[in-house]
Amino acid sequence: QSSIKVLALDLSDSRKKVSLLLEEKINKYLKDLYLSNAKILFEEKELDKTGLDLIKFELAGVSLETISSGEFNRLRLALLTSMSEFDIVDNGVLFLDEIDANLSGKESEAISKVLTKLAKSYQIFAISHQPQLTSSSNQHFLVDKKDGKSLVKKLDNQGRINEISRMISGEKITEEAVKFA
Repeated sequence: QSSIKVLALDLSDSRKKVSLLLEEKINKYLKDLYLSNAKILFEEKELDKTGLDLIKFELAGVSLETISSGEFNRLRLALLTSMSEFDIVDNGVLFLDEIDANLSGKESEAISKVLTKLAKSYQIFAISHQPQLTSSSNQHFLVDKKDGKSLVKKLDNQGRINEISRMISGEKITEEAVKFA
């Protein structure tokens, strides 16, 4: 039992050292995503198959249970992007459903920039109703429902301009929206 405890303490020390580097990387991306610093906290718990550490995250000094869904999504994005720098994961697939929902234009644009970096390690499928994220993608698919069935159509360049214009100005597409798109 004592040799297991020694190994668990070694594991805990290693986790704490690496967590400082991970925390630094996460906070670099959080700054880009207009969020305050995250902290990785360690509490000792009874030894079990996961070790001695109970690991918790805080964002701006509050637990994750109390942050908004937009803050949580940006923290998750910062964590994923940080992990991709460690070569922990490679060639994965991410499905992101409205990761930019309820965010301002500048926050949506920041998410778009971070996703561009993350796309070096992941194939990303992102559902968005925001022009900032949509316009930065490599491919654009329009998903529509008709008669209870979902239809997916790959958009060409003109179709993409039309859809981004619709996102900007609504059903009545304005000349300004087309120019912006």
